[in-house]
Amino acid sequence: MKIVKWCASFLRILVAKIRLGDRLKIEWGLKPVYLGRGVRLLVKRGGQMRLGVGAYIDDYSRLQVNNDASLCIDDFVYLNTNCRVAAGENIKIGSHTMLGPNVCVYDHDHVFDENGVRGELNCSPVHIGERCWIAANTLVTRGVEIADKVLVGGVCRHRFPFGVRSLCRCPCYPYALELWGGRR
Repeated sequence: MKIVKWCASFLRILVAKIRLGDRLKIEWGLKPVYLGRGVRLLVKRGGQMRLGVGAYIDDYSRLQVNNDASLCIDDFVYLNTNCRVAAGENIKIGSHTMLGPNVCVYDHDHVFDENGVRGELNCSPVHIGERCWIAANTLVTRGVEIADKVLVGGVCRHRFPFGVRSLCRCPCYPYALELWGGRR
């Protein structure tokens, strides 16, 4: 049964590569990239999407890259079912990182002022380090930097510097819980 699953994934990758051309870069290695059922890859003019060796994009996830933006998913990244990653400028997800089901990563939001919401976007790059775990239903917003080996859950709206391993709870303004490193 697994052979059918991986063959179907290969066909989905082939169709995506034909449809997107040079806008989609797929790294090939010992472990292939996997695209699940219903995965949507959208790359607009001037955009660039890179999927590293062994990247696993589970069923019904959506990866979107807007005009002149980039999305880099490094080697052995796992996106669980129904994840959404939308790049208006630049998103990078480090190797061996796992995103739980329904995780959303956006490097942009809409302009909202005294006149209400407009179609224009405010963009800031998002960087998620290596070997991170972004737990189910988490929203990562523009400008967020997450260091290596960090567990995040809830709504993340802050930068986590190198060496800090934290668990965010909604709302995650100044609160963090040390999970490793001797303190609890």
